[in-house]
Amino acid sequence: MQKTAQLNFNMGLYNEAGELINGETGARVLARGLLQSVGTDESEVLKYFSWSQQLMKDGVLTLDQADSRKLHKFIAENKNMYIIAKGPLLTEINKAKFE
Repeated sequence: MQKTAQLNFNMGLYNEAGELINGETGARVLARGLLQSVGTDESEVLKYFSWSQQLMKDGVLTLDQADSRKLHKFIAENKNMYIIAKGPLLTEINKAKFE
């Protein structure tokens, strides 16, 4: 059985002045990024769609290590996502404990 980790992307996001961006969460930004991805191969389309639905529902994804690495790469290489979102999202993935 593969080890998995629950990743909670419900963190608030802060602007450059350190102020909470009203109504914006890491989960919402990541869900939009997944839904807007282009050039995604067919095998990933359903996975990204499912992840985005789950993120909008409760902001938590349960991923194995391979999918965690895939999501990490997606976030890190996404040219349409701002650093104020990338930092907290990547931090959440990096602190995951797979059990």
